Amino acid sequence: MTKKIFYFIYATSVSAVILSVFVVTLFFGNALKNQQEKNLLSETENVAAFLNANEDLDSRILFLKQINSYRSNVRSTLILKDGQIAYDSDADASSMENHLERPEVKDAMKYGVGVSERFSDTLAEKKSYVARYLADGSILRLSITDKSIIYYIANVMNPVLLLLFCVIIVSGIAASRLAKKITASVLEINLDEPDEEDVYPELAPLVVRLIKQKKEIEEAIDSIKERSEELAAITRNMNEGVVVLDEKQHIVSVNSSAMSLFGVLEKDCQGHGILSLCRSSQLEETVKKGFEGNFNEKVLELNKKTFMVSVSPIKVNEKNTGVVVLFIDISEKAHSEKMRREFSANVSHELKTPLTSISGYAELIKNGMAEKEDIQNFGERIYSEANRMINLVNDIIKLSMLDEEESRPEEAETFQKEEVNLSEIIKSVIKTLKEAAEKKSVHVDFEESDVFIKGNKPVLFDVFYNLCENGIKYNKEGGNLKISVRDVRESTQAGSNPKNKEVVIVFQDTGIGIPLENQKRVFERFYRVDKSRSKETGGTGLGLAIVKHGVELHGGRVLLSSVPGEGSTFKVIITE
Repeated sequence: MTKKIFYFIYATSVSAVILSVFVVTLFFGNALKNQQEKNLLSETENVAAFLNANEDLDSRILFLKQINSYRSNVRSTLILKDGQIAYDSDADASSMENHLERPEVKDAMKYGVGVSERFSDTLAEKKSYVARYLADGSILRLSITDKSIIYYIANVMNPVLLLLFCVIIVSGIAASRLAKKITASVLEINLDEPDEEDVYPELAPLVVRLIKQKKEIEEAIDSIKERSEELAAITRNMNEGVVVLDEKQHIVSVNSSAMSLFGVLEKDCQGHGILSLCRSSQLEETVKKGFEGNFNEKVLELNKKTFMVSVSPIKVNEKNTGVVVLFIDISEKAHSEKMRREFSANVSHELKTPLTSISGYAELIKNGMAEKEDIQNFGERIYSEANRMINLVNDIIKLSMLDEEESRPEEAETFQKEEVNLSEIIKSVIKTLKEAAEKKSVHVDFEESDVFIKGNKPVLFDVFYNLCENGIKYNKEGGNLKISVRDVRESTQAGSNPKNKEVVIVFQDTGIGIPLENQKRVFERFYRVDKSRSKETGGTGLGLAIVKHGVELHGGRVLLSSVPGEGSTFKVIITE
């Protein structure tokens, strides 16, 4: 306390003196600068009066040289009608550029007098210029170098530093004595029995308040301890973790859910700080804000999980006597939100690329910058990029519909199941992709077998289409794609109706294959094993995500096995 009072008095005194010196110096510096500019304007008028009375160029130059001999800080320039420099006191007139476009010269020719400030390219200094139009059409210009406020402060620095040194010494001594005198009487109070001490009348209200607060705190602590058992009984069966801390920031109650979430025992954290539950500086800071008397809520990563941590202060008679910390595990929600943000970012990125290409080619054609022989090529590229965007949007729409049907199947009207022949759907897919297969010389071999299941025909078509398309796109030139459909039936007895039906659809290609480290992620949205190759083949990065969701909607799963350079096998298993 003594140090705080000392530093406050000391800092206030020194800051007041420094601020006063700065303000005074700034005021006089600005005043001096303004006076200097007025003097320059007046001097320009006087010199112009002499030059108007004597139009001989040599006499004018001689007069200007005489002025500069006793006013070396003033730069004088005589500018002819055509803007050429007849004389300049600080530079070689023959090497200087035409000055008709200088702002002060233009104003002087228009209004008679021109004033400006700027950085001089010739002298590499900041100058104030005053130009005066003469009777014969020439221009007289006088200028001075601007001095900054720092320059004026530097001129009075020695007396200012001496003054500051004296103030620092005197303020330090005075602040030290005053701080000790103020705190001495407070330090003499017996905080355990403040009513037994003889204190100054000025401190009597403080003593009364200490007695009152001491009793209130003791009562509050007793009350918290009495109710901690009740609270433990109430919170024992909650799924959310609940922790209660007293005013000393010690844990007085922790429910079983909190101990389970953080893998600790009650004996390890009871009576200790919040760090005994989880060693996290962010959690400690969040709890401390609760002890400041404010409700605080924050999402934290603790023990590799995501929690919504809510800290509520416990107040007794407007006094904060502890906090309640609530831990809600939102790991799944946070993961879903992260995937949503990534999906949005990926969609934006994927749409931006073709749009940029379309815009660029269209702009070239619009502005007539494209040659006639290139217009058709540009049009084909625009058409290709537009188709890529259409395919991407269609895939996004399909995924959105699958997500909606998966999350709320009872409300999904578009996902209606009917008896479908899987072989017929696959044959339709092969027919649709026939041209693509022929273009790459990929031989598609389908082991046809009539297999019927209850399913959604459009969704199954999209599933098989994406698997078949990938088997062609990422296959080798002249490679093979083998497709087969079979079912496995379990019967309670021979000849009876099948109890369970498991349908297996296999897509096996001889393509480039997928590395082992990428196989777990290929079903993620926008994930590409080889991004450059996928862009070349027109892939959207959503095909296998559609496959996964479509199969899961039919109660199935997708298995992948692949060897780089040898090919990949996708196995779709649907169980009824």
